[in-house]
Amino acid sequence: MTKEEKGTRDEFVNEYILDFNASNAVSRMGYNKESLQMMSNAMMRDAYVIRQIEIAKKDVNKQRERRKEWCGKELMEIVKDKQNNANSRVAAIKSFSELHGLTAVVDESTIDDVIKITRLIINENNASRNTHT
Repeated sequence: MTKEEKGTRDEFVNEYILDFNASNAVSRMGYNKESLQMMSNAMMRDAYVIRQIEIAKKDVNKQRERRKEWCGKELMEIVKDKQNNANSRVAAIKSFSELHGLTAVVDESTIDDVIKITRLIINENNASRNTHT
């Protein structure tokens, strides 16, 4: 493989991992519509490209996990901060649950934890209202 061919393949991989669509990647590389299908098929059969995509996917997954962890911490800070209103805290719980795939019933302990936190927020909100009246 020449340096130019490697450069083309690397460019394809970089474009491909943006949306995991070979035709879109080739299109963003500037190829015309007539060559899209042929070029995207050729790239997706290339051993070097396949190997580089697998490496890139691992990197993307690591970045997603780090982002997910950071978002989870930020959302829990919103939940824990009693200065935030109840609606903000409940919305943060919902977002945290969705982020971690807890939108479906996972198990009773998960549901119990969410209920406890939600009750705590509601009780704090009610107590705050009572002290201001």
